[in-house]
Amino acid sequence: MAVERRIVLIWVALAALIIVSVPSVFFQKAVSKYFGFLGGWETGLIRPSRPSAMPPMRHSASRPLNPQPELRFAKFSVTAKGASEVRLVGDFNKWDPAALRLVKRNGAWETMVTLPPGEYRYAYIIDGDQSVDPANPETADRDGTRVSVRRVK
Repeated sequence: MAVERRIVLIWVALAALIIVSVPSVFFQKAVSKYFGFLGGWETGLIRPSRPSAMPPMRHSASRPLNPQPELRFAKFSVTAKGASEVRLVGDFNKWDPAALRLVKRNGAWETMVTLPPGEYRYAYIIDGDQSVDPANPETADRDGTRVSVRRVK
């Protein structure tokens, strides 16, 4: 009777192991598929299939390349009490009101724009109404509207 009981226990344990292991195989496949990107890249996918030569350069050594203009950081800041949204438009973003939204910090709305040296016309759009920079007395006319002028050196 002890032998029969032992055989029954072995079969029950084996059945329990099968019942537990089958879902874990499916679970392991699902987890490895989901987190497969963590295993690293397959280098064969990103390596070129054949070596290639660099294309010839388009400029000659006797003619120097045109140097790129040096960029400057220009800070735009305006105090607009009670405003819910302030945007910046100007020559540098083709007067697109959706291009530059200012961030409110310490009671002032501000942003930084990288620009090459030059003269730029700009205006603020405060809650949908265009206005000049109150801190900048230099203005110009743009299509019959007064806008501010800023020189970046």
